[in-house]
Amino acid sequence: MIFSRIDVSDLQHRLFAELRVLVGLVVVFPSISFGQAPSALADSESFVYRTTSKGELRLYVVKPQRWRSGGTRSAFVTFFGGGWSSGSPSNAMFSARWAAQLGFVSFVPDYRVADRFETTPREAVADARLAVRWIQVHADELGIDPRKLVVAGSSSGGHLALWTAISEGPPGYPPEEAP
Repeated sequence: MIFSRIDVSDLQHRLFAELRVLVGLVVVFPSISFGQAPSALADSESFVYRTTSKGELRLYVVKPQRWRSGGTRSAFVTFFGGGWSSGSPSNAMFSARWAAQLGFVSFVPDYRVADRFETTPREAVADARLAVRWIQVHADELGIDPRKLVVAGSSSGGHLALWTAISEGPPGYPPEEAP
């Protein structure tokens, strides 16, 4: 399970508050351009979180000032949009840098899209869930508290953010694909 269970009586209030934040981020930080996934992005570090038959998937990390490993900062994970067919992590770097300025350790995962990997949204969801799980498993070295994650995205990235927050995953997904 990615996130701890929420008390049902508190669910509506918390869900509404979280949705307002996500909708605000989607409106303020839309994807502007599409393209190839870069091997490096300015002001970020990258880690391979999945290797596929068509190449590596990287997770780009933007750290705040005074960052240290073993810390307990909150994490901000943002997924780029592109309608499942295109897009690149560089499209989401503006919001990642903004969140890092606010003190978050920010993450921008690459994920499989149709124009680069000839895949469907199903594979993108599996990648997003694995990326969030990878972040949680490596929390200590990344300087975050694995229980304090904010996930966001624009367009198809917003859909991915939603699926990372649902512990069971999409219907029909085998348990081993769940983070």
